[in-house]
Amino acid sequence: MINCRVISSKIDMQYLKGLRWHAKRLRIDEDGDVADEFLTEVLPETPSSTDKHRPLPRFAIKYNTLQPANVRNQVIGINGKIHQMVEYQGKLQWA
Repeated sequence: MINCRVISSKIDMQYLKGLRWHAKRLRIDEDGDVADEFLTEVLPETPSSTDKHRPLPRFAIKYNTLQPANVRNQVIGINGKIHQMVEYQGKLQWA
């Protein structure tokens, strides 16, 4: 559970209602992690034998095996951070 003071003014509640579009974009992976998008590392096709000129890692967006997050509730902490309560494997968790 997240320990934070919750702002409950009328303006903040309207702000959270405006974030439903963002909650619909959230995805959950097999570990229960919640994010807008997940990245996977793309390995180089040819292995490099020299350690001096190693290429920088490359990443691609991971589309498969991700399901939409079932967001049940949203709160704004006193620090302005938005937390979502999502359902994962029949349990509710804060993300």
